[in-house]
Amino acid sequence: MSPPRPTSFLAQLRERHILPVLTGWFGLCWALLEFTGFLVERYDAPERMVDALFLSMWAFLPLVVVLAWWIGAPGEMRWTRSRVLSALVLAVLGGGLALTVDLRPGPVAPAVAEAPSDAVPEAGAPPTPWVLLFPFRAGATLAPADQWLAEGLATLAEHDLSYEPRLRAVSALAAIGPSLESQLRLYGARDLASSSLSARLQAARTFGFGAVVIGTLESTPEGYRLALELHRLGDQGQAETVDLSASDPWQLVDALAGEVRSRMTSPDDPRIARDPAYKSVSSESLEALRDYAAGMRSYGIGADAAAARELFASALGHDPGFVLADYLLQATRSMTGETSAARAGMEALEPRIGVLSDRMRYNIQIWLARVRGQEARIRQVYSIWAEQWPADREPRLALARLGLQDDPTDEASWEALRAATIDGGSASEIAALARSYLQMERLDEADDLVDLARERDPVDAGTLLLAVDIANAGGRLDEASRLLDEVALRRPDLQSAALFRAQQAMRIGDVASTLAQLASLRSQAAADPVRLGNVLQIEQDVLTRLGRLSAALAVADELAAIERARMAPTVYVQTILGRQVGLRALASGPEAAREWAMRQLEAAGPQLADYATANVDLIIALTLRDGPAALSAIERAEAAWRATGAALPAGLFDFQRALAVAWQQSDEAAIAALGSAFVLESRRWAAAGSRESLAERQYQLIDAALDAGAPEIAERWLTPLQRARPGSPETRWRVVRLADLRNDRETIERELPPLLDAWAEADPGFEEAREARALAARIAR
Repeated sequence: MSPPRPTSFLAQLRERHILPVLTGWFGLCWALLEFTGFLVERYDAPERMVDALFLSMWAFLPLVVVLAWWIGAPGEMRWTRSRVLSALVLAVLGGGLALTVDLRPGPVAPAVAEAPSDAVPEAGAPPTPWVLLFPFRAGATLAPADQWLAEGLATLAEHDLSYEPRLRAVSALAAIGPSLESQLRLYGARDLASSSLSARLQAARTFGFGAVVIGTLESTPEGYRLALELHRLGDQGQAETVDLSASDPWQLVDALAGEVRSRMTSPDDPRIARDPAYKSVSSESLEALRDYAAGMRSYGIGADAAAARELFASALGHDPGFVLADYLLQATRSMTGETSAARAGMEALEPRIGVLSDRMRYNIQIWLARVRGQEARIRQVYSIWAEQWPADREPRLALARLGLQDDPTDEASWEALRAATIDGGSASEIAALARSYLQMERLDEADDLVDLARERDPVDAGTLLLAVDIANAGGRLDEASRLLDEVALRRPDLQSAALFRAQQAMRIGDVASTLAQLASLRSQAAADPVRLGNVLQIEQDVLTRLGRLSAALAVADELAAIERARMAPTVYVQTILGRQVGLRALASGPEAAREWAMRQLEAAGPQLADYATANVDLIIALTLRDGPAALSAIERAEAAWRATGAALPAGLFDFQRALAVAWQQSDEAAIAALGSAFVLESRRWAAAGSRESLAERQYQLIDAALDAGAPEIAERWLTPLQRARPGSPETRWRVVRLADLRNDRETIERELPPLLDAWAEADPGFEEAREARALAARIAR
């Protein structure tokens, strides 16, 4: 669709004369930042919320960052979807690097510099209540043409309330929708629409809401009647009920929002709220409003960015001046690979974003900063945001993370992040910080944070599973098993706990139990592609570590088929390449792996770009320990990136380059440099909040040290793995190699037999098993 038509100065002035437009933007960054604000500002958010948030954040925020680098070049450039897909491959390899963002001076600068008079919360303001708006029931008298309004009303009211600093309203159909629906199923509901009132109230409590709004919408000769129910979750009494009447949808949204304001805000709260007329700040086109509401459903609970994009485009077609629909169209274009169109549309929209509420405007400015790749003024935006909204922890957390992005070893930034997290943070957010400390091997601090998280929510399964990881890292395997038993008792429905138990069996070397548990889980999940995909990921990893590469490849093919069927092409390619190219290089050789990777990219749309080729080659080179090929691939990837005019993120290829150099030089100095690169890498991953393990890179570091004849360095990095996973084949093999380097026959004779048992069915081409058998034959002479 063509960019929005130009708006004259008089038209802009007219828009500002009436109360600011009530809109919101639910593009990718908005949704993730809203989720972050939710977790930051509320207690008792469950781990499911964190799972959804971080899965989205590290799957899609890297997309925005990489796209920003690519399109930041001056002048015109031919853009293709293959470049976007290539950037996604690197985002996976980079492990969810923290974002470097900034704003460009321009038409929105006054909006950043001026503090709105109604946005400054005063000291002592009452806590901000959170309200969950469920879709309304369609009454028997509701006209067919108005059926959409029954469901869309909650979404429209959410944006009407976005100017209100004294409460936060969230629509059940928006970004929280998939997690909420999953929670409702735990209470017996089939889906959101069929859920009972008791299930809705319990799910809302789990997510930390203070009130739930439901109701029934009817048609009347004069327009509409809404039978509204407001349930306060802290009260045991009857729901507050009221009948609202309106002549049109805009008045209905105003009436609903006004009723929620009057009932949920405190008269003692000194913060001033704006209450704009909805028609003046949305769209005068009913068709545009209808398509916008449908688009929000597709984007939120439907999780279908392509369908949402078409609906937002249709809304904008009905009303080219619909600012919110315009922004969301650009955001969904970005998600579906239309990068240059998204940027052009967003920059055409930029002069008009000053009419939005503060939080929305700041978040849009941050999005614009990402697509411009600047670094200085983003801190200005967050600093002003933090100054104007001292009760809002989102900008304080962002500033701490920006400090860690610059220097992941900076203790002052870590302390700032810790303080902002503990100060009112939810159990899930505190647990996420504990995981960061775990990544840095700061186990005492991780333990303390997990204890605090469990105090705030004693039954959250995600926090308990993190406690399992910390216990394993500290070598407390019995404690980890007890915690897994506790999780199983509390949440027998939780698949992640069962997968953790299978992985725990692998940690202690119980291969038979691991495979049996995975087979049982596979059978249980056969009818659910999402659950089955989770099992297959673990099964592929386990079979690879056992050297059963052919079996692992068969699982990988099954997993690829499932993910191709349920994912958008861009997401599928991002997910599948980093996970499977290395395995295919081991099982079938580098050429077959490269050919397979190209087919995946071709299936997703455009031809394979140079940048993607370099990244696929880098994965293969690292898997096969080919130093020269790895260095060549890094150079090509860097050159492809710089060709866009964007600067490389700090340290993006530091570890891979140090590893390739260590393979080539194989001396103690190169190994020491590799160890330093690994430390910095672990801090970067921790600062980015990555949930991925660094164990694979740690094993690469250990192998390089053993190859170089540096046993002390190898032992330094092997020791924590021995504590955490003493029976896993990859750990045992490094223990045996280290013992062989030191002529420690006792250790070899203790560790080698169970290792050979684990690798008894390894493929003939599995190099480690061949070397282990050769060592056994040598010491038997």
